[in-house]
Amino acid sequence: LDMFPLKYVMATLLPIVTGQEKTVLIGMTTRNRDSNKSWIDKFMYFSSPDGKRIVDHVNVQRVCDECLAKGDESILTCKHMDISIMMRSTQKEDLIKDYMIKSGGSDEVKTELLGVKGGDDNLAFDKEAIKTMFKSFYVWKPGIYLQKDLNEKIVGFDRILISCDPNGGGPNKAAISIIGHHYLKDMYVVFDVIGKKSKSFEHLMNLFVKRIVKFNGDYPKLKYVRKCVFVESNGRYDGGAFVAYYKTLNSKWVKKVGKLSFAGEGEKYGINKTRSNSIWYIKETAAAMAMEKIKFCDKFAKNPANQKTLAELRIQMEGFQIVKTSEYKKLKAIGQINDDELITIMMPPYWYKEILINEKKLFNKWNSL
Repeated sequence: LDMFPLKYVMATLLPIVTGQEKTVLIGMTTRNRDSNKSWIDKFMYFSSPDGKRIVDHVNVQRVCDECLAKGDESILTCKHMDISIMMRSTQKEDLIKDYMIKSGGSDEVKTELLGVKGGDDNLAFDKEAIKTMFKSFYVWKPGIYLQKDLNEKIVGFDRILISCDPNGGGPNKAAISIIGHHYLKDMYVVFDVIGKKSKSFEHLMNLFVKRIVKFNGDYPKLKYVRKCVFVESNGRYDGGAFVAYYKTLNSKWVKKVGKLSFAGEGEKYGINKTRSNSIWYIKETAAAMAMEKIKFCDKFAKNPANQKTLAELRIQMEGFQIVKTSEYKKLKAIGQINDDELITIMMPPYWYKEILINEKKLFNKWNSL
């Protein structure tokens, strides 16, 4: 199924499924080793605007995580999963596997017999999707992007998602991004992203406030769309510190910034960085990129002052990986020393879905200011 051209799938199979309320498509496939040609990779984690996944999938992998982490030799000889496939002769399969390996077909053994995807599978983001994202922009047309129509139906941007990855005083930069979610198009539009080394907490908060004020000035039609703030807590600067600083602003600056809703977990402000969160950040972002649902606003992307940031962000995307570790036997996201801008780009697609699922839990009564 994954070997079918995407154009064929979109022209035949998908319309059949979506056109009938009680029709489902059940398929089985070997995943394409070439991520640039694999539409299954792009489709597996895609969600509808209400946060529901549109594809359920089961991955049959006959290699354990520990052998997978060790590399080719362990992958090809792994016997720890003990998954027998009905209608197959184990003896014949071992003979065929041995022949294929000796004939230079190790990749085919991994994909066709063992359920392990070969090629550049460690890369978190599809190369073609990255190219498209950095050359196809969202065209901003002032005056037509109101949040609601006359019938109070959302037709434009329903949330402005502001994410911040503060630096903890090391070599990393503090990064801030401002991304709008367009409800009708189910699209994420990047209006601003910046990464800078902050000399102090006051310096970081000054940058945070000024970027929001600049956004409100550049896009006045979006000033009153609800702004949701996600601060990744790193121990030194957390969401609580941001809230405390926001409360100290005088009325003049509060008016310029506007009302902010700070996300929190339990009674604490901020988002804790976890291994599982990082993986879901990647999956949601990769799925949106594959469907061309994340775009830079042309006003930002074509501004000469932002070219260095865009170049750094692209390098971060092209080098980001997902690997399986023998220590944890789980997936792990591996970026570069400075991947802060990318982290703030990846947070909104994931947390927007969480907003739809349980907004009251994420933004409880003490988290809205």
